[in-house]
Amino acid sequence: MCLMSSPLSDPHGQRGHIRHKLIRLKEGEATKGLREMRSKKCVRSADGCLTAIIGETMQIPCSLNTEESLKTEDISIEWQKANGPIVHAFYKGEDNLSNQDSQFKGRTQLFRSELSRGNFSLGLSNVSVSDEGEFECKYSRAEEKSSRLLYWCHLQVTGRYSEPVVYRSASPVSKNSEVHFTCKSTGGFPEPKVHWSVNKEPHQNSRRVNTTLSRDSRGLYSVTSVLTVNVTGDVSVTCTVENERLGENTTSPENRLSEKEPNRGNGRAWAVGGSVLVVVLLLGGSVMFYKLMKRQHGERVLRSSRHGQNEPSVAATTPQVTSRPVLLTRSPAKLPRYSGLTPLEPYLAQVDLAALHDGWSCEEAATHLALALEGPALQVLIDLPPEECRDLQAFTRRFGRRTSAEHSREELTNRRRREGESVGAFAADIRVYARKGYPTFSTAAREELSLHAFLRGLTPERLRQHVRLLSPRDLSEALREAERAEEVLQAGSPTGRSPHPPLTSSLTRVEGDQPEGVEVSRAQPTSTPRRRQRLDHCFRCGEPGHFARDCPAPSPLPRTTSSPGNDLGVRP
Repeated sequence: MCLMSSPLSDPHGQRGHIRHKLIRLKEGEATKGLREMRSKKCVRSADGCLTAIIGETMQIPCSLNTEESLKTEDISIEWQKANGPIVHAFYKGEDNLSNQDSQFKGRTQLFRSELSRGNFSLGLSNVSVSDEGEFECKYSRAEEKSSRLLYWCHLQVTGRYSEPVVYRSASPVSKNSEVHFTCKSTGGFPEPKVHWSVNKEPHQNSRRVNTTLSRDSRGLYSVTSVLTVNVTGDVSVTCTVENERLGENTTSPENRLSEKEPNRGNGRAWAVGGSVLVVVLLLGGSVMFYKLMKRQHGERVLRSSRHGQNEPSVAATTPQVTSRPVLLTRSPAKLPRYSGLTPLEPYLAQVDLAALHDGWSCEEAATHLALALEGPALQVLIDLPPEECRDLQAFTRRFGRRTSAEHSREELTNRRRREGESVGAFAADIRVYARKGYPTFSTAAREELSLHAFLRGLTPERLRQHVRLLSPRDLSEALREAERAEEVLQAGSPTGRSPHPPLTSSLTRVEGDQPEGVEVSRAQPTSTPRRRQRLDHCFRCGEPGHFARDCPAPSPLPRTTSSPGNDLGVRP
């Protein structure tokens, strides 16, 4: 057997018979001795034969007998295969891998700390089948014109086979019948030997064994061996896969067969066939039951529409109806819980079936759906208006295939201030929808979107036009102006409500009159004074004949400086 490779933890390499023989040989006789060893078969460690396991890391030893410390910049080392490809090269203190063969890229190394002591061992990682062959280690000094062969070895690779698995054919078992046992093992190298044992005795009849081999893309073998046995009684069978290079035998678990044992293969087939038949019958029965229920429901609706509620039903006069008690005694359908984490469409199909079963209207179906919500779906229900909680289409829009961001963008576009809702609450909703609808936008961009949505949805119209006329810079400023204007309107109205005429009469053309999407810039003050628009009523007290700045009534707001085009007494 070949010598197994040394681990990389031993940087000095395998100091076997080869190294000691090289030490004893004179420098002129070293090459001759190595050539003689090449002619021998790789059967002993003394022959320079190493064995490596596929996929692992190994070390090929090479050393120079020297007592003085070597200067790495004065030496050259070259590892190559006997057929020519360069494995690894080291020239004057540096690795030179420009001519390295592609199959060894990134897999070789020299131990730099050991080079000065004459240890030129090669580390080879992730050993593969193609690495098998002869390796040469050549060495030279800077003053020498040619290199000399310092070490030679034959590397053979091997791979461990998986544990064999034995299974038998599904043919019926009876006395004197033939049964086929199949043994499989994979992932090994080189070609294995397969041994069968029947009733713990080696099977010698090779005619009853058929073994085939196959190789994968890495060059590893898979073996399949079929043993045919004549059953004359109880039988136990095992399979052993032998790897000669490793000296390793791997045996399968024992497979037992009783002469009276029923055929497991046929029983398994009957079990599968019976299961499929039961499933088909259940599905067919469910479909028929569903169609029957739908037909009976349609008949009841048709009779009710034709004969009215006061006319006795057919069930009261026809004795055959007693054969359908399921319509009178069935239990109401119960919807499963819905969290909103799964698509709504399959769940709505269940709602439709339950509505058909119990005769729900669309409003009743929406109510049952609302009661079945939990988790994230229940959280989304919080901001759904009460009038939409009984609308099935509203649930479909909310929990359909659209994402939460898409829903928030739609709400931001369509949101309008409701009657009785404060301006602050309306602005808070706008901010939430902008943040959820455009999570990746910058703060400034979301603030601009919030401002446009606030001005678009602010009611009443006279308040919206007034705030837009002031051209607020952001949502916070627009909110303050809207609240100030509402306070002024409420303070000047005898009923506590905003006086409509003063504000509407003062706004003849504002930004809100422009088409949607058209941006209107504020007019810049010029040297020519503009003619002020005449106000028929005071914005503060609602009385005609004077402006708000000349109103004798006390102002509810701090005194601010008016600007051209703003005679309402409100801060621009």
